Amino acid sequence: MYTIKAYNVNDAFYKGLDLFGSNINYREYESRNGRVWELKDPITIKYINPHHRVLFDKWRDCNPFFHLAEGLWMLAGRGDLASMEHYVPRMSEFSDDGKSLWGAYGYRWRWMFGTDQLKTIIKMLQRNPDDRRCVLQMWGAEQDLNHLDGKGKDVPCNTQIYFKIRDGALRMTVTNRSNDLIWGCFGANMVHFSMLHEYMASMIGVKLGEYYHFTDNLHIYVDYPIWRDKVSQIDTEVGLYCYRNDDAYPANLVPLVLEPSTFDQEVKDVLDRVEKDKGYYQNPFLEYTAIPVINAWDLWKKGDLNSAKDVVESIEAQDWRTACLNYLQRRS
Repeated sequence: MYTIKAYNVNDAFYKGLDLFGSNINYREYESRNGRVWELKDPITIKYINPHHRVLFDKWRDCNPFFHLAEGLWMLAGRGDLASMEHYVPRMSEFSDDGKSLWGAYGYRWRWMFGTDQLKTIIKMLQRNPDDRRCVLQMWGAEQDLNHLDGKGKDVPCNTQIYFKIRDGALRMTVTNRSNDLIWGCFGANMVHFSMLHEYMASMIGVKLGEYYHFTDNLHIYVDYPIWRDKVSQIDTEVGLYCYRNDDAYPANLVPLVLEPSTFDQEVKDVLDRVEKDKGYYQNPFLEYTAIPVINAWDLWKKGDLNSAKDVVESIEAQDWRTACLNYLQRRS
């Protein structure tokens, strides 16, 4: 069993890559998706600051517009393909019917299993902070085991999430059957699940605690643009700079949820592009970070790079502002 203790996702990313620095740690074989390096044992990652969720590495070149929009899409319980295809056209490759994404986590959290699991867990932990039965289900045997005779394009990689309150803070443990290090574990997964973590803590009314991520199979596809020969070129300065919280380098992090009673409806309004007067949103993150991120992406898609950059400069949250600006500048 491998263990990574990380200050934030940037720290975890580089430590994860280091595990593949010696062939003692991994085996190489041909998978259904190409040649892969796979850690020989399971791994647990502990994030001390899960709200430091944005990965800044230029080689990985995360799409922060997509990651933020998808995180909100999940919290809203959505499963439609069109919303995500707007950011990443190749998302259609993961749809079985051309309309929806079968493995959509948010849809499973809110609807697929006949109950809104998030609301239920929130109530359970508000009623009994010592409850040990708060399991969020993402994998269903009836739905996913041998889905479409094993030909389904999109079944959940993450299977369950456990929530518990310790020392007045919400801890979260994600269990995962198979994780691609580059695109999944330290790319999309960390953003989405840390957003869920922060959302649940705010809704319950407790502090944000540590995030644990267990994966039974952590791997890298060898043909991806980041692997062992590029590790030496990776520079942690951007990630550490943005998240340093002191007088010289204040990290202007904006809470995801400020007003729990209106957040769910406001997320739906943002995703549905409902026109609202300035000041309508009681959760400033949505009005002054999420909406500018979405609007900037629309401008970028239309080919108006300068206007997109202007909108990005207005993003309140420093980490998202930095990541979005870097993303556009790499394409200038």
